[in-house]
Amino acid sequence: MSGNKTVKDYTGQIMEADAKNAEHHHKKSVIEKYTTDTKYDQIVESQETLKKAQSIDVTLRDPDRIKKIQESVGEYFRDVKNSRVFINNDFRGKIPYFLRNIILLAAETGQGKSTICANLALHALSQGQRALVISNEENEQDIYNRITCLFKSWSYTDHTMFSPDQVETFQTMIEHLSHRLTVIDDSFDGAPGATSTIEGVENILNSLVDKEIKFDVIIVDYYQNIERSIKNPMMSNWQVQERFCNFIDKFKNRYDAPIIILAQKKKDSEDMSFKESIEGRKIILNKATCAINVKADRENLKTGFTVEKSRFPEAMGQTIWTGYNKGKYVPYDQTFKNHVQDVKDRREERETLGKIKPKSGGDE
Repeated sequence: MSGNKTVKDYTGQIMEADAKNAEHHHKKSVIEKYTTDTKYDQIVESQETLKKAQSIDVTLRDPDRIKKIQESVGEYFRDVKNSRVFINNDFRGKIPYFLRNIILLAAETGQGKSTICANLALHALSQGQRALVISNEENEQDIYNRITCLFKSWSYTDHTMFSPDQVETFQTMIEHLSHRLTVIDDSFDGAPGATSTIEGVENILNSLVDKEIKFDVIIVDYYQNIERSIKNPMMSNWQVQERFCNFIDKFKNRYDAPIIILAQKKKDSEDMSFKESIEGRKIILNKATCAINVKADRENLKTGFTVEKSRFPEAMGQTIWTGYNKGKYVPYDQTFKNHVQDVKDRREERETLGKIKPKSGGDE
């Protein structure tokens, strides 16, 4: 009896081992297939690129092509002349906020990427423009609510403090804002990975061209969170980021709107060069036509935007300061400086009063 049990146990162990071995071979074959498919796609793409390069005829003068270039030049200079306001007028002539530009803004965690995104969207709307926000950082509801708070001058902090009337205002404002603001988050329309995968982002942007959908500004929040490939899960996040950079560099010439990309900087990056401070693939700095280092000075309620790269050489190295009031970037003028001093005086007064101990009855 015990011998039969031993045989059964042994047979069961063999069957279990065979099943695990078969599963292992299946997984290995899947990985090999993805690797082969990826390499094959790369070779096909390289061959197509080579074929196009070999077919270039520099002696050919195409009248239709010349006409398109002329029209494109006209559109470009009209857009430059009527360039949009980037945060406020202090940025004019320093930031190329018009078509065919990729504007990179990089900040450490907690320095205001989501705030920048909301402010830029609100500025676009206030100028009668249409804005597209592609976010893999926050969901669409949060972005709409941030912009509502900026519009209403409400602090977007403790959400439990909002009254029923304010909650109703949030709901009303979503309908109002949605006429000129489109927000696509990572689970947009039930599609997980809509904004964190390279295929998702490419599909969103390509559809703007294919369907001739017009936005006046595109904001991507943020670069390093585009880190996966659906088609090829074996791609590293660095490879995905590089593919995105190459794609967006070509896309800026196909779509008539400035593209703003928010990026994460390494923690405690004060002693690093701007390029080295950027998390992930550094190629994004090469593709950007303008790059800005963002740093908040919370003590003085202001934020510095230092121009690290620009099409306007005279702007290089300049820091444009903005005041920070309830999440909104405002001009850092004398009126705001006086406000900051008042805030500091009141804070100092409260701290002084807090240190004064009431006298006990025995001291009288």
